[in-house]
Amino acid sequence: MELLNRVSKGIFRTGILGMGYVGLPLAIALASKGLKVFGVDTDFQKIANLKRGNSHVLGVERKKLLDYQARGLLFFSQPSDPVYREIDIFCLTVPTPLTEAYEQDLSYLKAAMMDLLPHAGEKLVILESSSYPGTTEELLLPLLARKWGQVGEDFFLACSPERVDPGNKRYNFFNTPRVVGGVTENCLQLAMSFYGHLGCPLLPVGNPRTAEMAKLLENSFRAVNIALINELGRYCHRAKLDIWEVVEVAASKPFGFKPFYPGPGAGGHCIPVDPLYLMWDSRRKGFPLRFINLAWEFNLEQPEYIVNRLKDELDSRGMTVKGTKFLILGITYKENVADLRESPALYIMEKLRGMEAEVSYSDPYVDELQLGGKKLKSKAVEAEVLKDIHCAVFITAHSAFNTDFIRKHCPLIFDCRNIMKKGKNVVTL
Repeated sequence: MELLNRVSKGIFRTGILGMGYVGLPLAIALASKGLKVFGVDTDFQKIANLKRGNSHVLGVERKKLLDYQARGLLFFSQPSDPVYREIDIFCLTVPTPLTEAYEQDLSYLKAAMMDLLPHAGEKLVILESSSYPGTTEELLLPLLARKWGQVGEDFFLACSPERVDPGNKRYNFFNTPRVVGGVTENCLQLAMSFYGHLGCPLLPVGNPRTAEMAKLLENSFRAVNIALINELGRYCHRAKLDIWEVVEVAASKPFGFKPFYPGPGAGGHCIPVDPLYLMWDSRRKGFPLRFINLAWEFNLEQPEYIVNRLKDELDSRGMTVKGTKFLILGITYKENVADLRESPALYIMEKLRGMEAEVSYSDPYVDELQLGGKKLKSKAVEAEVLKDIHCAVFITAHSAFNTDFIRKHCPLIFDCRNIMKKGKNVVTL
């Protein structure tokens, strides 16, 4: 394979279709290794901003964006024939969301495929977007084979699901094991050679379906355990037990246990969404996944439980939700990232406002947002702000928050993350 020879020598051009939370960091990672990368997205404004060095993804530095472009390693473009003709390897990192009926929406993936189909040749296509087991071989392969010829000879196809953890300073593209499944042995060999340039550990698997399924298992495992610990948290509240202490004690066992902790609900793109790809596909195959479905339903209920706990705690103090001034601390789905996707904080805020509470928020990563048609701006955690609220609610434990200062100036604090020291004005939910 002439392409394998060029890939092994680093003489190839990569096109990454989709400049989101996966695609843009991947582009930066490849450019950092001296490889030529084309970042492609249909959003004109996003491309224009990236060309100017303005990133919408936390952790992607302006300096690197400008430097790699100046050095001729990184290019940003909308889909176009001239760009696609230059590309040897296409990485698909487009969104794979859900429809309102909780079925997988593959429209972005299909649109990306339509754009690249006219550009047949000895090229490698890799699916990184999360999807149901079989997407690579059932959807992508027939489309490519009709236009490009014989897989493994005329063109190459593989799957290597993303394993990005936004905000994680320990694990990244260079040290997280990369699972790779090729449609044929030649496809696998070529994809392994490509990812080898990142220097990360490589784990070849027998076929793309195994790679696709492994990604969904990883996040279904987390979704199920989040649901389990939140249910046990509710039980412990009824039983007058401290769930956090119970988890700490259980975690002292050096084998057979992995600690999970209660919270306001499951957020982000992966954990609330990926298990639904499995559920959708399992229904098509006549084998509904009841266990995962139950966990998903329970996780959906958790923000409602938090709101009910807030109501009960206020009732016990002779207060009502109506008219209470809440300051929500942290509205992103996890700490130290700017990602609001599926964040339970948004539901909690909407629900409290529907109960006629006065709701404001503070988040160092989200300057403003639209909530129910109203624009809200993040408030600074200052004495002047805190003296005007009735209670603060910790949803996301950003490290920027000064917990001692908040404790000193807030009359009542509700804590969904157990980050505050126990005290008379702190209630752990």
